Amino acid sequence: MYLKAYGVKKMIPIAKELLELALGFNTEREVLISIDEKGRYIEISDDCFILTINADGEVTFESTDGIKIDIANLKRIMHLLAETQWRDPKVEMPEQDQEVFIKTSSGINRATYYVDKIDHGKQLFDLEYMQINHPYILPAKDVDFWLPADNVIL
Repeated sequence: MYLKAYGVKKMIPIAKELLELALGFNTEREVLISIDEKGRYIEISDDCFILTINADGEVTFESTDGIKIDIANLKRIMHLLAETQWRDPKVEMPEQDQEVFIKTSSGINRATYYVDKIDHGKQLFDLEYMQINHPYILPAKDVDFWLPADNVIL
């Protein structure tokens, strides 16, 4: 799973880990983080290397002298980038009728979020893969995380 766009600010907590994955080894050097004021990219650097991640998911790695370097663990980096983007339903809920991907203890599923006005405003997710046989409604309290479906590339 890849995303069309990434929120670069959500990468801050794992910035050092991302740089170390790109290097292929742990670093004891101080890691600096800078983010473009418009959120278009994040630069993670130490005194020798710069890892740049654009909001569209493009990742570049170079020495401070401008020499491009192969990234040691690009697949793992992309996986971690996607993991940082999941939204916590305790903090933020989707909009009414928004298609999303939800993460629960049983896996990741596509669903539509809605508030049931008949049932006292209960927040629910209607899982799409189950609609062929019968509707499967999941209470929002059972959802660990969610992502807008229009930002996901499978």
